[in-house]
Amino acid sequence: MHRVTKFKSIMQRYSETTTFQALKAGDRREYGALDFSVLYPENPGMGENKDSLALLVRVQDKKWLFTGDLEKDQELAILKKYKNLKVDYLKLGHHGSRTSSSFEFLKQLNPGYAFISAGKNNRYHHPHQETISALSNLKIKYDGTHQYGMINVYFNKFGQWEKRRYQTNEEDYG
Repeated sequence: MHRVTKFKSIMQRYSETTTFQALKAGDRREYGALDFSVLYPENPGMGENKDSLALLVRVQDKKWLFTGDLEKDQELAILKKYKNLKVDYLKLGHHGSRTSSSFEFLKQLNPGYAFISAGKNNRYHHPHQETISALSNLKIKYDGTHQYGMINVYFNKFGQWEKRRYQTNEEDYG
């Protein structure tokens, strides 16, 4: 994104108070109990969906994977490089679109739970039924912001799921 003109202008507004770092596969950062590993991309792109950052985040003994808007080809590249990759939690790619979160990707990752970030009644009709069917066929439980609004997840000190809390606007989510 640091090469995209519109994003560069946004970065400049925050340059005095924020440090930006370009990251690529293999980079790793630790912040307290959080351990971030970049799985993708190998090389910088132009800010397209296929250039999204894929982050594996370790919190205690739990693994979370965030794939931005990566498409199926890039997911397969991750699977090829990280042959034994498994995660506890997955934020589905590209709002649950059928261009992301392929059956093969979901099957290998085998998340205990998945999250979908998509607006209610969005114009793209995300998440796609194909993605929902893949989750159902693989018996992967999921929640989505298109159903509930903002989702907060809380864990106890042992890393066990303690509760989920949905924050909704009654008018939008009933």
